[in-house]
Amino acid sequence: MLAPMDRIGSILSAPTKGRVLVVGLDRFGVAAALALRRLGAEVIATDYSKSVEDADKLEEAGVEILLGGDRTELVKRAKLIVLCPKIQLRPLAEPIPMEAMRRGVPMLGELELAHRLLGNGISTPIMAVTGTTGKAVTATLLAHILKQAGQKVFLGGSQECPLSYLYLTGDRVDWIVLEVSSFQLEHLSRPEAFIPRVGIWLNLQDQHLDRHVTMRNYGRTKRRLFEGMTAEQTGVFWLDDSNVNQQHEDLECTISGVSRNPARVPLVGSLLIRREVTPNGWETPFTLENDSLAGDQNAEYAACAQSAALTIGLEAETIQAGLDSYPGYFTQDDPDSNSAEPLAAEPQADIEPEAAAEPADLFEDEEETEIDDLEWEDS
Repeated sequence: MLAPMDRIGSILSAPTKGRVLVVGLDRFGVAAALALRRLGAEVIATDYSKSVEDADKLEEAGVEILLGGDRTELVKRAKLIVLCPKIQLRPLAEPIPMEAMRRGVPMLGELELAHRLLGNGISTPIMAVTGTTGKAVTATLLAHILKQAGQKVFLGGSQECPLSYLYLTGDRVDWIVLEVSSFQLEHLSRPEAFIPRVGIWLNLQDQHLDRHVTMRNYGRTKRRLFEGMTAEQTGVFWLDDSNVNQQHEDLECTISGVSRNPARVPLVGSLLIRREVTPNGWETPFTLENDSLAGDQNAEYAACAQSAALTIGLEAETIQAGLDSYPGYFTQDDPDSNSAEPLAAEPQADIEPEAAAEPADLFEDEEETEIDDLEWEDS
């Protein structure tokens, strides 16, 4: 745990009574700093780089900026620290987080900060998508389906705009749809600090080990998205990934999921066969004929999105219309741009249900690196 939730809440409820240090000035750090200034906090911001793109915007908002080199001395000036996703916390923390742990200064990430500022998801429900691959396709498809249902949607997360943007704009939306990376989940003060209405876990592949060191650590970090959930929330899982299966079995959330194997489909779940997705107990399947969802992997992502949309009560006709009209995932360097082109999906052979191979167990024979919870003394 990074810090007791009541300490962070008390600090944010009295923002003028102490400085907040923002570490890392990518778009997430910049958004966090601006959100804190809007809240009324005194903000110091630092980055290892000697220059940042939005320095003028931050200075205009009254943020004190200190760039380049080792800035661990700033920790003693801070009552709270906000980390952008690129800052490593575990298993080996970078200098500023390490000094914060030594001094007992509470830390959290931009995702949790924005979630708190927006009311902890009480007024606006959240769909959060995680996984090594497929987050962007699944999140944009979910947002598209929700818009087909007449819902106003904020789409953000690890590759799109930070959640803090929603706080800064003050827009009112019906749903928040987020891509959530392991880097962001690593920074939760505790799992209960971010609880989506629906969480989706697509896969867990052998990547990002330069940061997480082992697959076991990587899986545990992803699992934090679901650990604060109760039966009132739903977790949707791609059940043909054995590494995901190892992580979800003892969670308290309502379990939903998708598989090509009928024996794996839970009571609240769907069976994917070729280009058809059939919810458990249904006779009529959803079809995946849209060229923007061509290929085996896109079918898996679409099936998980369909299952998630069904759990929140959307009509089958609306979901199918969204699947049919989805234009594809748009790549945008500028999140405000509307001129991006959709990615063309590469055609892939569909997998026959009886031929679906069990993925390799990436945890097998792995020498585990234990990560102790970071305990904080309340002060």
